[in-house]
Amino acid sequence: MNQVIEWMKEHLKLLALIGLGLIVVAGFLIFRSPRPSQEAGRLKPAQNLETKSSNTSSKTSGDEKVRVDLKGAVKRPGVYELSKNARVEDLIKLAGGLLDEADSKSINLAARLQDEAVIYVARRGEAVVAEAGQPAGSTTSKGKVNINTASLAELQTITGVGAKKAQDIIDYRTEHGKFQKLEDLRKVKGFGEKTIEKLKELIRLE
Repeated sequence: MNQVIEWMKEHLKLLALIGLGLIVVAGFLIFRSPRPSQEAGRLKPAQNLETKSSNTSSKTSGDEKVRVDLKGAVKRPGVYELSKNARVEDLIKLAGGLLDEADSKSINLAARLQDEAVIYVARRGEAVVAEAGQPAGSTTSKGKVNINTASLAELQTITGVGAKKAQDIIDYRTEHGKFQKLEDLRKVKGFGEKTIEKLKELIRLE
């Protein structure tokens, strides 16, 4: 034990230098080690939140649908559900395309689809008059048909109204003039109280 103490006394300076060297090296290593940036730590959650919000918004937007009733000279007429950003052209493609006798000029292929709208594709030689401000081949933005001004083809776009009933409506207008109230439809053959009740949301009088 005494020998160890004597040795330490003789080499005290050397031991002090070694200890100092170790402290310097340790401090250098600690100083050089990478530290996470506080700013980066603050930004990452914000960026993640923004990304999640963007993804949620895109998903919600993409999920919105419209239902449209397609009639007339198409291969597969019927009710279709498409994205709210879809066009008439997309609807026609989904229905298998136009028939050979279809009049492509009767519709606006670039028009954006509207929920509850009725799209009617006329045949060549069949007149379809679009209302002011509305694309040809469609009803108003609310999907209602004006039975006081609608043509034979337009009347047939109303659910439950075929060629015979459409012609009867026109014959009534020719003989009696415009319909003054919805109940006047009861004067037309084939339009009972229940039928008129179903048509309330599909037709209008102006």
